[in-house]
Amino acid sequence: MSLVVVGLDLKMLSRSHNLEPKIRFEWANQEQITLLYIQPGKPIQNGYVERFNRTARNEWLELNLYEDIERAQLLASQWQWTYNNERPHSSIGGVPPRQLL
Repeated sequence: MSLVVVGLDLKMLSRSHNLEPKIRFEWANQEQITLLYIQPGKPIQNGYVERFNRTARNEWLELNLYEDIERAQLLASQWQWTYNNERPHSSIGGVPPRQLL
Protein backbone atom coordinates (compact mmCIF):
# COMPACT_ATOMS: atom_id res chain seq x y z
CA MET A 1 0.00 0.00 0.00
CA SER A 2 1.21 3.47 -0.85
CA LEU A 3 0.31 6.73 0.87
CA VAL A 4 0.65 10.11 -0.75
CA VAL A 5 1.09 13.10 1.54
CA VAL A 6 0.30 16.35 -0.24
CA GLY A 7 0.95 19.93 0.80
CA LEU A 8 3.40 19.42 3.63
CA ASP A 9 5.73 22.22 4.56
CA LEU A 10 9.26 20.82 4.88
CA LYS A 11 10.10 23.12 7.79
CA MET A 12 6.87 22.23 9.60
CA LEU A 13 7.49 18.50 9.10
CA SER A 14 11.06 18.80 10.40
CA ARG A 15 9.97 20.73 13.50
CA SER A 16 7.01 18.55 14.31
CA HIS A 17 8.76 15.23 13.86
CA ASN A 18 12.35 16.21 14.69
CA LEU A 19 13.57 14.49 11.56
CA GLU A 20 16.49 15.64 9.49
CA PRO A 21 15.67 15.78 5.76
CA LYS A 22 17.74 12.72 4.81
CA ILE A 23 16.17 10.62 7.58
CA ARG A 24 12.69 11.88 6.62
CA PHE A 25 13.13 10.89 2.97
CA GLU A 26 14.61 7.50 3.89
CA TRP A 27 11.67 6.84 6.21
CA ALA A 28 9.16 7.86 3.52
CA ASN A 29 10.82 5.56 0.99
CA GLN A 30 10.82 2.64 3.42
CA GLU A 31 7.12 3.17 4.14
CA GLN A 32 6.34 3.62 0.42
CA ILE A 33 5.08 7.15 1.02
CA THR A 34 5.36 9.70 -1.76
CA LEU A 35 5.92 13.22 -0.46
CA LEU A 36 4.57 15.94 -2.75
CA TYR A 37 5.12 19.58 -1.92
CA ILE A 38 3.54 22.79 -3.07
CA GLN A 39 5.88 25.40 -4.47
CA PRO A 40 6.84 28.16 -2.02
CA GLY A 41 4.51 31.10 -2.36
CA LYS A 42 1.91 29.07 -4.30
CA PRO A 43 -0.80 28.20 -1.75
CA ILE A 44 -3.36 27.94 -4.57
CA GLN A 45 -1.72 24.63 -5.51
CA ASN A 46 -3.10 23.35 -2.24
CA GLY A 47 -6.33 25.33 -2.24
CA TYR A 48 -8.60 22.72 -0.65
CA VAL A 49 -6.30 22.23 2.33
CA GLU A 50 -5.73 25.97 2.69
CA ARG A 51 -9.50 26.55 2.69
CA PHE A 52 -10.07 23.78 5.24
CA ASN A 53 -7.28 25.11 7.46
CA ARG A 54 -8.83 28.59 7.40
CA THR A 55 -12.25 27.18 8.27
CA ALA A 56 -10.85 25.04 11.09
CA ARG A 57 -8.91 27.99 12.47
CA ASN A 58 -11.89 30.37 12.34
CA GLU A 59 -14.59 27.94 13.52
CA TRP A 60 -12.72 25.88 16.08
CA LEU A 61 -9.12 26.63 16.91
CA GLU A 62 -9.45 30.33 17.76
CA LEU A 63 -12.75 29.90 19.63
CA ASN A 64 -11.55 27.59 22.39
CA LEU A 65 -9.10 27.49 25.26
CA TYR A 66 -7.28 24.21 25.77
CA GLU A 67 -6.26 23.06 29.24
CA ASP A 68 -4.59 19.92 27.93
CA ILE A 69 -4.11 17.86 24.77
CA GLU A 70 -6.98 15.51 25.59
CA ARG A 71 -9.44 18.43 25.76
CA ALA A 72 -8.10 19.83 22.48
CA GLN A 73 -8.51 16.42 20.81
CA LEU A 74 -12.05 16.06 22.13
CA LEU A 75 -13.06 19.50 20.84
CA ALA A 76 -11.38 18.82 17.50
CA SER A 77 -13.28 15.54 17.11
CA GLN A 78 -16.58 17.20 17.97
CA TRP A 79 -15.96 20.02 15.50
CA GLN A 80 -14.91 17.57 12.78
CA TRP A 81 -18.11 15.53 13.25
CA THR A 82 -20.23 18.68 13.00
CA TYR A 83 -18.24 19.87 9.97
CA ASN A 84 -18.85 16.61 8.11
CA ASN A 85 -22.37 15.78 9.27
CA GLU A 86 -24.28 18.99 10.01
CA ARG A 87 -22.53 22.06 8.61
CA PRO A 88 -23.70 23.04 5.09
CA HIS A 89 -20.93 23.43 2.51
CA SER A 90 -21.48 25.99 -0.23
CA SER A 91 -19.14 24.14 -2.61
CA ILE A 92 -21.51 21.13 -2.71
CA GLY A 93 -24.83 22.89 -2.92
CA GLY A 94 -25.30 23.98 0.66
CA VAL A 95 -25.60 20.49 2.17
CA PRO A 96 -23.37 18.67 4.64
CA PRO A 97 -20.96 16.16 3.04
CA ARG A 98 -22.69 13.31 4.91
CA GLN A 99 -25.82 13.81 2.78
CA LEU A 100 -23.86 13.00 -0.37
CA LEU A 101 -22.82 9.54 0.84
